[in-house]
Amino acid sequence: MIRRIAIVVTLAIGAASLPPNMARTASASASTSASCNKARAQLAAAEAEYYENPSEYGTASERAAAKIGPRHAYASLQTLIDAKLVPLSTNQMYQVILAKYGLRYKLAPWSNGPCATPASSKRTAPKTGVTGLALGGDYSCAVTDGTAAQCWGYTTLGGPHIGSQEQHVAARLAGVTNVAQLAIGDTHVCALLPNKSVDCWGGNDLGQLGDGTATNRLTAAPVPGLSNVAQISAGQDHTCALLSDSTVHCWGDNRQGQLGTGPVPGSQVPQLVSGLSGVKAIAAGGQRSCALLDAGSVECWGSDELGDGTTDGHATPVEVSDLSGATAITVGRQHACAILTDKSVVCWGHGSNGALGTASLQDALVPTKVVGVSNATALAAGGGHTCALLSDGVVECWGDNSAGQLGDGTNESRPHADTVDASPGGKESFLTEVTAIAAGNLHTCALLEDKTVVCWGDNNVGQLGDNTTTQRTDPVPVRGLS
Repeated sequence: MIRRIAIVVTLAIGAASLPPNMARTASASASTSASCNKARAQLAAAEAEYYENPSEYGTASERAAAKIGPRHAYASLQTLIDAKLVPLSTNQMYQVILAKYGLRYKLAPWSNGPCATPASSKRTAPKTGVTGLALGGDYSCAVTDGTAAQCWGYTTLGGPHIGSQEQHVAARLAGVTNVAQLAIGDTHVCALLPNKSVDCWGGNDLGQLGDGTATNRLTAAPVPGLSNVAQISAGQDHTCALLSDSTVHCWGDNRQGQLGTGPVPGSQVPQLVSGLSGVKAIAAGGQRSCALLDAGSVECWGSDELGDGTTDGHATPVEVSDLSGATAITVGRQHACAILTDKSVVCWGHGSNGALGTASLQDALVPTKVVGVSNATALAAGGGHTCALLSDGVVECWGDNSAGQLGDGTNESRPHADTVDASPGGKESFLTEVTAIAAGNLHTCALLEDKTVVCWGDNNVGQLGDNTTTQRTDPVPVRGLS
């Protein structure tokens, strides 16, 4: 059974007898400030109490179901309402956690009411023209104004930033214009252009640039013979493209069958993935690829544990078992996930470090429901972690957290979802107003409503773009974007 954190908070707001207006205003202001400070201290004490002995708040499974973690203390909903710290409303920033354990709300700095965060302390990062994000390996990019690409981080080639192995702030890529979408592998980048062709650059030792050679390129070069492309996605050393006729073509490394062309050597040019039809989205990651079909089913190919109920790998597409009604997919290095029509999330594949979010570290050979995640609108899978963007603009992550890539202020890996903390100066104690997310190997980024970008996790080569190489367990704004 989960133990409730009991917090008694009293706000002295209002009085039966008040002095003249000016004195009354000053007195009320001082009283409110003192009460809010006291409340915050009590909430901090509750969080510290959790750190001391988290097992008193339930078993690991119960804490996972209730989304209780060391960064998030909880209290009785009625206690908070009585203390006037939260409004009695359906405001989405206060998430009802689990009715069976006595409706509780997440504690956070308050955006309205007597303890509202002062407007002067809210984040005022400059607005940018960012319209999309792409992450891969230790590299990050943003599409700006639907035309240019600005990137930061590192690739083993010295990176698309010619002459620079590390880029610690965002910088425009020379010669890369009119970009509609980016896809990033471990050492290569591809861009979908408005004319529905594809350009690639970077590492090419396994043919992942699709230009018919094994020559590394520091400048963008077209993928010959590829047209009418609707979407692109990149795995570790391979790339796939969804065409407007719903067919899929892949190129690059095929040692694990990730091209879907059978047990044949890799290809330096695009090859048709046989047996697929009615494809509406694709996702690649690690040494595997998946396709979302019009009917809501998913087919995958490549390395082991593809969701077909076996541990086998497959060099041609196989249908993911027990899965229907899928609306979106993401593929990580060794796992994959899908959003269903009811906005819940399922994952399958390798479960080490909790990448599947099932409250277990076990592998899942078929899709298994992610604990505690609902109203998901987008997914992003990294090397061993996964994040979900919810309909209220909040992000929840689970899995490997060795570099802080879950954004919860810790390095504690977890097999259940936890909410990403706010960036410095944010409006709440958790990240809000998110419109898009992307995941790299050990880092994660989010695009916010105001077109700013924040990132968190590993930063050893500047992949967070904050002009440092300091690991961040909470989101930090990317610098240099315009």
